[in-house]
Amino acid sequence: MRILMLAHDCNPDWPSLPVVGYKTCRALGAREDVQVVLATHVRNKEAIERSDLEGVEVEYIDNEVVARPIYKLSKTLRGGESVAWTLNVALQYPSYLDFERRVWRRFGSQIRSGSFDIVHRLTPMSPTLPSPIASKLPVPFVIGPLNGGLRWPRGYQAEKTREREWLTHVREAHRYLPYYSSTYRRSAAILAGFDHTIKDLPRHATSSGK
Repeated sequence: MRILMLAHDCNPDWPSLPVVGYKTCRALGAREDVQVVLATHVRNKEAIERSDLEGVEVEYIDNEVVARPIYKLSKTLRGGESVAWTLNVALQYPSYLDFERRVWRRFGSQIRSGSFDIVHRLTPMSPTLPSPIASKLPVPFVIGPLNGGLRWPRGYQAEKTREREWLTHVREAHRYLPYYSSTYRRSAAILAGFDHTIKDLPRHATSSGK
């Protein structure tokens, strides 16, 4: 089986999602029955090349011309990098769309010709960030494992304010983003880490038992 793995965040040196992406790719690369081609952001190149990632062909996607100014804007609006995580994810939307656009430019002809059996989007893991590639694919598209969608509990308004999570009040707006509906409609399989994440997905994503 030949898999095109989309892992925008894939880095052995960074905690949370990036290291999960890296370890998943490393585990698949160790299998003899799977051939993995990894498309990841160029910022992960240095860490990956000095790591123990084997059996994986890596393609580094450079969209810093878009990603860098958005990162700077995000840092300014958030007041740093440790709060306002909902805003951080929201501002990743245009940068991630550009990332997949460049992935399609690089691999689209190979996908159409049948060089890959599956396209799997591993990261980002937020269910609010859609995949424009999903609607173009002639092969199965897998997304996840997704996490997120957990609501703030009542009684924590002061903490929410301290964390600058004002954008949670309009979080449902992500359902109207371009490519959101088609991402889950065209997915052959959706992996999710929690029941509340599954409940946060559009109804047509779960009605078919994906």
